[in-house]
Amino acid sequence: MKRILICLSTLLMLVGLIGTYQGRALASTTDAASSSASSHSTSSSASSSADSSADKQSSESSAADIPRLSLTGSSTVIIGGRDQLKGSVTNVKGATPVWSSSNVNVATVTQDGLVAGKKAGKTTITLSYQGQTKQMTIVVPKPILRIVGSPTVNVGATRQLKARVTNVKNSRFTWKSSRSSVATVSQQGLIKGKKAGTVTMTLSCQGITKKVKVKVSQQTNKTLT
Repeated sequence: MKRILICLSTLLMLVGLIGTYQGRALASTTDAASSSASSHSTSSSASSSADSSADKQSSESSAADIPRLSLTGSSTVIIGGRDQLKGSVTNVKGATPVWSSSNVNVATVTQDGLVAGKKAGKTTITLSYQGQTKQMTIVVPKPILRIVGSPTVNVGATRQLKARVTNVKNSRFTWKSSRSSVATVSQQGLIKGKKAGTVTMTLSCQGITKKVKVKVSQQTNKTLT
């Protein structure tokens, strides 16, 4: 009986040792798996972060390579006048943009951006470079004519009319009489009365006209008593 008890006691000890060993082995396997998963997750996160950083740098590099145009200056130029526009291209070294005008009859532009007014109207100035464009509408205002001076003159006498114009540089005037038998006018606006009556004087400049009626009177000689 004593031997049987000793055998049972020994058997129980062996079972206990085997259970302890299996538990430790299972815990070790679990820790290893957890460590491997953690390592894989960290590696994936680092890889994703690196890819994101590379994509961001690529995007920023692409945006920096796109030409950006700027166009500044006055949007008005008078007939015969000139105005300098400023155009530039950023993100590209040594870029040479192209200038153009949509209506060269109204205003022209040189490849240096110098705009010259030709006649009243509107035109669009375009700055172009590799498919990129920048535009500005240029207005050439109409000339405004005025005639200054008295619209009366005696037969045989002269009267000076003066032309005034705005929105035109280096203007040239043309005078014309509707009835040269009544009064004549020079290209400097000097009227000379020929006979009594009424005549229309027309002033022209850059396609714009201004008219004034001039009365020619017969001078009356008064007799002193």
